[in-house]
This record gives sequence, structure tokens and C-alpha cells, in this order.
Amino acid sequence: MNFIRNFDWFCDCKNIDYRPNINEELIESVKPILFQAIKTEKTGLSNLALKNDEIFGLDKGSCLFIVKYLLANKIWETDMNEIINPSQPLKIYDKQQDYL
Repeated sequence: MNFIRNFDWFCDCKNIDYRPNINEELIESVKPILFQAIKTEKTGLSNLALKNDEIFGLDKGSCLFIVKYLLANKIWETDMNEIINPSQPLKIYDKQQDYL
């Protein structure tokens, strides 16, 4: 059941074609910084994403979308048996390269 709820939470972010101002180049540039922040900060995911939106000068919600995109495309992984709560920290790892 948690797997399905988690999948529903990020499945609409699998494609960036309809998301203005977000492209592969932007994702690649913020990915390592977001990864580091998620791995080291004890802040809830939503607040962490908003903070990084401000740091990068992005529209609110952009970094959260990027996190969801990376999860939806299995670039980052998390334990899908634990419910993802955006107000809580997120435990992730990068399948391609662990930045820590």
C-alpha cells in the first residue's frame, strides 16, 4: 500500500516536457547539491526544497519537482515500503553515483 501511495506521489513528474523552466541541464546542475542537502540536513523535504528554490533562484516547487522527477525515473531511490512524507526528511541514494 505504501508503495502505491509513494508511486502516486511522484509518477506525474516522470516527464519534464510540460514543466516550464525545467530541463535536463538544470536538473544535472542542481542534482548533486540537492542530493547532498537531502543526505545531510534534517529538514523536511518540502522545506529543504523551498530553501533550495530560493538559493537557485527557481520558481517555488521546482526543486520538489526535480526530486520527484529523479525518483520517478529511478535515478534516485528510496525505500518504497516507507511512506514518503514531504514534511519529513527523505532517505535516498543515487543509483548512478553516490555524491557522499
